[in-house]
Amino acid sequence: MQSNSPSVELVTHIVAGREIPVTVRTNTRAKRITLRMAQKTGSFVLTIPSSRDKRRAVAFLRKQEQWMATQLDNQPGLRPFLPGHVIPYLGADLLLAQSGQLRGVTRIEDRDGPQTLLVCGALEYFERRVRDWLIQQAREVFLERATHHAQSLDVKFTALRIRDQSSRWGSCSSNGTLSFSWRLVCAPDFVIDYLAAHEVAHLSEMNHSKAYWALVNQATPHVDQAHVWLKQHGRGLYGLGQMPDLPKDTQT
Repeated sequence: MQSNSPSVELVTHIVAGREIPVTVRTNTRAKRITLRMAQKTGSFVLTIPSSRDKRRAVAFLRKQEQWMATQLDNQPGLRPFLPGHVIPYLGADLLLAQSGQLRGVTRIEDRDGPQTLLVCGALEYFERRVRDWLIQQAREVFLERATHHAQSLDVKFTALRIRDQSSRWGSCSSNGTLSFSWRLVCAPDFVIDYLAAHEVAHLSEMNHSKAYWALVNQATPHVDQAHVWLKQHGRGLYGLGQMPDLPKDTQT
């Protein structure tokens, strides 16, 4: 009996003089050869329907070398959560700093220059505490925005979750659960407002029809502005809290 489980193989491919690792996944459920750049790792993933497609896949990779080089060149800069580093928060600069105390609440303090996030505890816990604080802020911000839009569109959601999603900024399940990436709390208010409206509108229209987009535009005036910002800056959010690497997609 043949297994439908994908098999995985790691190969290297030369792109613009650089030796690039490519993960080759053989998946019998795949209908075509596809190539994408993994959101969190920055590595390339090539999916083929059958092991018999390997020779065709090599030719496909060669045709995609310019695209691969562009993705590598456009990788967002890494923004580690370390004392002295500046990260975006609600679209503005936020300086990360240790408070000098072992105990206490992570909090924003206004000082000369950018706002400062004071983080208590030892350095080994610094990154986790910054991330936990951002997740909590994202939960509060999206709960407020989603509640507002749900009331405006006369719909209800059953739960709201904050995740580290790598393939989409948000989602709406059939049971009414809304999910958002915590990284979005680092984007400007108008982007957050748009994405909250985007998912809330799915509670009424689980599609992207004209009726759906009419609801989104009814809920928020920021659709076009947010689309432009996400296209220009969205990928940069994946560099937040990252020490190693980072994403995108094409197919045959």
